[in-house]
Amino acid sequence: LQHWRILPIFIRVIGTLLSKVNGMGKLESFNAVSSLILGQSENFIAYKGVLGDLTSRRLFTMAATAMSTVSLSIVGAYMTMLDAKYVVAALILNMFSTFIVLSVINPTRPGSEQEIKLEKLHESQSFFEMLGEYILAGFKVAMII
Repeated sequence: LQHWRILPIFIRVIGTLLSKVNGMGKLESFNAVSSLILGQSENFIAYKGVLGDLTSRRLFTMAATAMSTVSLSIVGAYMTMLDAKYVVAALILNMFSTFIVLSVINPTRPGSEQEIKLEKLHESQSFFEMLGEYILAGFKVAMII
């Protein structure tokens, strides 16, 4: 999805909608949604090219939103124990409660942070070069965990 520029479009759309609701940046808002799907540690593989450009405040916000979520494999386990509507409601409420806590602990003004362009990640790579890079990055994350 990153190679075919589909992921940046999703980042813009979802991030814009959530940032209007929560007052945080688009990258932080999409990070919360993607960490719900990918999980805490795997989430940062999608952003590995821009992590060096982030300020410490934005990096803290992204790490806190990732730490407040669980991966879909755990969500599936929860859904075997509870009704699915309660699990989904809890995930969404948890995401917004994280934004509330972060706005108290780490307040940011909208527009005060520079815009990060995710399109620069794979400008000159072929699909298979990009795929190999992400496989190696995923393997490194798996070895750390």
